[in-house]
Amino acid sequence: MPAILVVEDDKSLGATLSERLTKEGYLTSWAKSLEEARKLLTGESFDLIILDIGLPDGNGLNFAAEIKDEVKTPFMFLTAYSSAESRLHGFEVGADDFIPKPFHLEELLLRVKKVLANHGVLNTVPAGECIINLSARTVTLHDGSSKDISRTEYEILKALIEASPEPVSRESLREMALGNRGEAKTLRSIDNAIVKLRQLIGDGDQQIIRSVRGVGYQWYKPQKFKG
Repeated sequence: MPAILVVEDDKSLGATLSERLTKEGYLTSWAKSLEEARKLLTGESFDLIILDIGLPDGNGLNFAAEIKDEVKTPFMFLTAYSSAESRLHGFEVGADDFIPKPFHLEELLLRVKKVLANHGVLNTVPAGECIINLSARTVTLHDGSSKDISRTEYEILKALIEASPEPVSRESLREMALGNRGEAKTLRSIDNAIVKLRQLIGDGDQQIIRSVRGVGYQWYKPQKFKG
């Protein structure tokens, strides 16, 4: 799932954004200052930064200009400064969007989806040293070569990734992958597809597609919510 960093010093707004983005399925981290944001960016990678301009230890516009060449992550501004000059400055430093406060939460969520889609984030998923492209139904390997995935493998991957970090039962995967087709609906066929997918993405130690005893399988990405 896409990882989002929220940089917002307002505790109420920051908590609301973090909780809602997490509920929408994003892996959300929350920094209350630029110092906290720098530390998170040093140790983790993000698909989008939602950045307040007026922060206690600096200006978000200057921070964006400082990190944009190094981090290569799209960002959007939240700000109480809604003048044409401040918006222009935001776009000059490379912002993908500029949202004046107050704003409607549903509008922000739509804009987040648009920015992520524009950057191809919603269709590509990292898997170790590989990249899964759900739209193209391909896996790009560490050497740059690309391999197609079958429809069954695609349906399984899509279901696991969308449910992450929650596990998905083998029965559910069977129905999603094979339920509307004339193939044998066996749980063993799901297990075999999982084995092939693990081999394809180099997941020999089963740290990406994990087996959950008594349940099924889980797509695991080692990033956590930070409050």
